[in-house]
Amino acid sequence: MNPEEELPPDVLEEAQNVKQGEGYVPKKSRVLTNEQIEVFLDTAPDFKFLMMKIVVIFGVSGACRCHELLQIKTEDIENIKAGLLVKIPDTKTKKPRSFTVMGEKYLKFYEKTSREWNNEELQMRRRGTDRFRVTQEREDHLLRRSVIQYPW
Repeated sequence: MNPEEELPPDVLEEAQNVKQGEGYVPKKSRVLTNEQIEVFLDTAPDFKFLMMKIVVIFGVSGACRCHELLQIKTEDIENIKAGLLVKIPDTKTKKPRSFTVMGEKYLKFYEKTSREWNNEELQMRRRGTDRFRVTQEREDHLLRRSVIQYPW
């Protein structure tokens, strides 16, 4: 029994196109534009989205992958004169890299969270970890590393 005989003709044709690479259109991820990022940073309330803003700033400034953002530790962030120097020791390519975050607007978000992070760092060391939590709970809202959706 030939498996091709059991398939409907339209499914068989689509499978052959995929097999040959013809007619296949990959699904594109939704990407935020620079304007959308700026609107988010300017208008989203800090009490609810401050950590998400830091994740967006670090992710865009450093072109970071999700797992790289999750691996950032307090000791990897250095406050320098011009801005922040962020080191990523464990990357997909196994080559440590670093990036800078510059601009007063972006540094203000970091300064707002640095006190919170310092307090959280003490709690994390007691728990045996020194990674930041990307999730936070505020007024029954659970923020996760997820796609930012309009409107916030």
